[in-house]
Amino acid sequence: MAESRDKEAILRVSRASPGTSVEEVVSEVSKLTDARPYRVARLLHALGMEEKLALEDSAPPVDLKGYLRSQYALWFWATFAIVVLTLSSVFVLPQTVPLIYLRYVVGALFVLYLPGYSVVEALYPRRSDLDGLERLALSVG
Repeated sequence: MAESRDKEAILRVSRASPGTSVEEVVSEVSKLTDARPYRVARLLHALGMEEKLALEDSAPPVDLKGYLRSQYALWFWATFAIVVLTLSSVFVLPQTVPLIYLRYVVGALFVLYLPGYSVVEALYPRRSDLDGLERLALSVG
């Protein structure tokens, strides 16, 4: 009951003044409904995922350097870290018993997961295209 009331308040505030920042909407709705800001932010995100509300980045990256420094490139940096960890475990770390298990784990990620993950990221770049479980299944498959 309170959730639908808060969602309606979010929609009313965001439609009253389009182009409003997320912080302003959260502040305004939390004042109107006495809901906590984190709850309002969570509901705002849920409305965006349901496509009832369009959430846009106010300053998206415009060049490669800006993209690599933004939150959008976290998948790239995680993939890069796994590749570097795999290469270092193969060529740098000694093949002693405790360290060889690290080699097995990162090698399995490198061979079984990363190729599929890269293809899935290239084919379905938006998070709304696939949910997390579908992305995982397709990446491993």
